[in-house]
Amino acid sequence: MATELRALIESGELAPGDPVPSESVLAGRYGVARGTARHALAELEGAGLIKAIHGKGRFVQSR
Repeated sequence: MATELRALIESGELAPGDPVPSESVLAGRYGVARGTARHALAELEGAGLIKAIHGKGRFVQSR
């Protein structure tokens, strides 16, 4: 999941400022637990590709 999201970000399909699907949406799409989706999003956040904004969601960061 993190690999696919990373590819979407690096290809520009998810551009800087675009919202990233929520944990719930990702969990449903990939058929995994929300904790697994949370872990994938945390990996992308740690890599500086996305940023969480409290009360708003996660967004693609500019490079």
